[in-house]
Amino acid sequence: MDAAAVSARHLTRLFQTELGATPARWVERVRLGRAQQLVLDGLGITPTNTGLASPPPSRLTSGDVKAASQW
Repeated sequence: MDAAAVSARHLTRLFQTELGATPARWVERVRLGRAQQLVLDGLGITPTNTGLASPPPSRLTSGDVKAASQW
């Protein structure tokens, strides 16, 4: 959490306050939303195109979050 200059716990609280979910729950919502869109578009669901091939939420980087938010 050095880049954020706050503790992991405080960052989680900030995330919860700003986005209404824990980081893990937010990533889950983004992935489910992506999977739903793929199904609606008639495309297959794979670990890669839903983000399930990425590291677990506790190991996400800011780049992972940025990429997920662009879906």
